[in-house]
Amino acid sequence: MSHAPEAPRVGSLERILRDDAQRNWISDRISSVLKTSSDLQLRELKLRNSAMQEHALKSADAILGRIAKHHCAEIMRARASEFRRSFSHDSYILDLGGGTGWYWHGSTGPPVVLVDFSLESLKVAERLLAPQDQVILIHGDAADLPFRPEVFDGLFSVQVLQHMQASLLAAVCAEISRIMKHAWRAELYSLHAPLLHRAVYALLGRAYHREGELGDYYLTRQPPSIWNTRLSELFSSHNMSLEIDAEYSELFFHPNFHCIPKKYPTCLESFMIRQLPTFAGLIARQHQLRIKGKKRLYT
Repeated sequence: MSHAPEAPRVGSLERILRDDAQRNWISDRISSVLKTSSDLQLRELKLRNSAMQEHALKSADAILGRIAKHHCAEIMRARASEFRRSFSHDSYILDLGGGTGWYWHGSTGPPVVLVDFSLESLKVAERLLAPQDQVILIHGDAADLPFRPEVFDGLFSVQVLQHMQASLLAAVCAEISRIMKHAWRAELYSLHAPLLHRAVYALLGRAYHREGELGDYYLTRQPPSIWNTRLSELFSSHNMSLEIDAEYSELFFHPNFHCIPKKYPTCLESFMIRQLPTFAGLIARQHQLRIKGKKRLYT
C-alpha cells in the first residue's frame, strides 16, 4: 500500500475516516478505500469507466462540452454553489456518486468529500477541479462508506439514487443514516417522468422507460412523491425522520429531444418553479428533494 505524499490536503481525512479504512493514494488527490463494488453495479461501472477513459486525452473544455450534453451546467453549478454556501466552514458535505464533480468548480464553502466507485471518473475530476475548490476525491462504494459515524452535515447527490435497485438503495440509505449527524440537510437530484416526455414518446410510438434495466444499467424515473415515500420508509427503519420538500429543475433542457439551449432561460425557470409549480412539473426533466433529516430520540 502506498502512503500519502507530504503535500497538504483539504481538511483532515483522519477526522472523518474509520480507523479500519485502508487508504491507497492513487494520485496526489485521489484516495482509494474501495473494497469491492456491488455485483448489481458491475456492468454500470464498466460502462462509466469506459466512457471516462475516452476523456483521458481531451481538454477540460472538451470534457465539459460533453458533460453539458447530459446536464444543464448553468443550473447545476448554481444549485451546488448555493447548497455549499449554506453550511458553515467547519462542516463536511458528502457528494455521493459525484463522478467528475464538475459542478463544484469555482464554488466556495466547507470541504466536499466526493465518493465515487469509478476511478476513471475521479481521474477526470482531478483535472476539472482545482485544489482551491477543496473537494476531496475518494474511490469508494456507496454501500460501504469508510467514514466514522455522524461526521457529515450535508449530503448532495446528482442522478445517482435513480440507478440503484431496491436492495442496493436500502444498503446505501443505511450507510447515510450512520454517517450523517443528528441533524442534517440534503439535496438529491433524480430524473423526473414528466407528462411532456411521456406524451411525445407516445406520439412517436416509442416506449418510455420508467423503471428497470436499461442496457448496461438500472434506471428509474419516478415523481417526487414516490421518492418521498421510498426514502421516508427506508430512513425510518434506521431511527431517522425526514422532512422533504420537492422542486423541479431543467425545465427547458431535454437532450433526448435535442433541446439544449445555448443560453439557458434561468430567470424564466426560476419564475415558473415558484409561481407555476404544477405546470413546471409537467415539463421538468429533473426534480430534486430538499431534505432535513433528524435522528429520533427515544426516552
